[in-house]
Amino acid sequence: MPADIADTLVLTDQNGDELSQLGQQDFERSFNSDVSTGGPTHFTVVDRQIRLWPVPDSAYQFTLSYKRRLATRDSSGNIQAGFFKADTDFPLWDDHHYLIVVRAKLLGLKSLTDPTASALEDEYMDLLAAMREEYTQAVPAGFQVPAWP
Repeated sequence: MPADIADTLVLTDQNGDELSQLGQQDFERSFNSDVSTGGPTHFTVVDRQIRLWPVPDSAYQFTLSYKRRLATRDSSGNIQAGFFKADTDFPLWDDHHYLIVVRAKLLGLKSLTDPTASALEDEYMDLLAAMREEYTQAVPAGFQVPAWP
């Protein structure tokens, strides 16, 4: 599973049918001793591994949709889960570094209950909307678009 995955998962098969997700205990109670094979209809996640039931009897294609946790890019442009790990890391989205500055200023002013924070709130939301628009327009078909708060 991707390192930046959050807790919300949707798994669909090659026909677009959604598999039912069960908690690990419910999955094990229901299917642990069942060795049926066929096209999977249920899944659970155990130690960041997806377990399917019934056990696939053939090669199947699946699409995993999820909410992305905080992610950054390393100096080679590879996406990595979490905060910056090195001084050479940079934000996930190109050309939107200033958004970080505005957000930091906004949080600082809010913590001081400064009345000028509301002006930065509007600027932050405008920059965030522009970033979302640019990113969703640039995402090639078949790639996961992160969830927005």
